Amino acid sequence: MYTIDAVVQAANVRIYMTSVMTLTALSVVICVIVINLDSRGEKLLPVPGWLRRLVNLNLIRNMVDHERNPMEAAAKLEHVS
Repeated sequence: MYTIDAVVQAANVRIYMTSVMTLTALSVVICVIVINLDSRGEKLLPVPGWLRRLVNLNLIRNMVDHERNPMEAAAKLEHVS
């Protein structure tokens, strides 16, 4: 006969294993995407205009924001790429 503690512990193990499998699957998917982008190299198409404008707009907003310390904004821009 199973005790309540054993049932709760089994449920916790199931949640843990599901979480580990989910994180592993996401890691594999992201790895495949990164390797695919890296292996394409020079064959990539140019960045679409709308995406370039969106990124540039966010960069401009970060530079124009006067409430921030300029050194923090510069450090944040270095870590974007």
